[in-house]
Amino acid sequence: MSNNKTLVDVANTQPGAYVSGPFQGTMSRTAARTSGSGKSFYKGTLTDGLTTIDCTSFGRNLTTLEGQLITVTGMGIKRGEDYKGMAQITIGDKAVITSNGVGSAAPAQSIPLVQTGHSGSSNGAPRNEAPRNEGIVIGACLNKAVDVCISVGATDEEAIWRVASRLLRISNRLQKGDLHTEETPKPEDADNEQPY
Repeated sequence: MSNNKTLVDVANTQPGAYVSGPFQGTMSRTAARTSGSGKSFYKGTLTDGLTTIDCTSFGRNLTTLEGQLITVTGMGIKRGEDYKGMAQITIGDKAVITSNGVGSAAPAQSIPLVQTGHSGSSNGAPRNEAPRNEGIVIGACLNKAVDVCISVGATDEEAIWRVASRLLRISNRLQKGDLHTEETPKPEDADNEQPY
């Protein structure tokens, strides 16, 4: 299938829009949940080793797909709003999920994605792992790299890759809390003050 989407493509889909085209990933962290109204639904995390997205299904039991490499296609796949920095999708009843056997394990640093608002884990302990290169961040770096390359007239793939990589490295430093030192303004020289 040459029109397969990557999970980066899925993550870069506008929230609220439907995702077209098949995509693949390894399903993990599955769980059955019950809503406040008593309705059952299922959660899971889908990763391709580079990008991770959260999945919710109100009709398909995702727990039976734990550890499986799956292909998701068909209608009813909707991109949700990001939650704690992670892309969300809802897999509707009309979507087709095909298991392709045991998937590859996700890298340890891929889950959870970069959390916004704090740099610690949910239990308050600091994080030591490398920042996660989330699809939305990569897309933003690519978009800005294209803008920069167009402005200087170097629009070949190598130039865009080089600029996007530099921007992503800067983003990763910021996500780890490595901020540029704050520059304090120099005090005005009293000798150069102009009288009123």
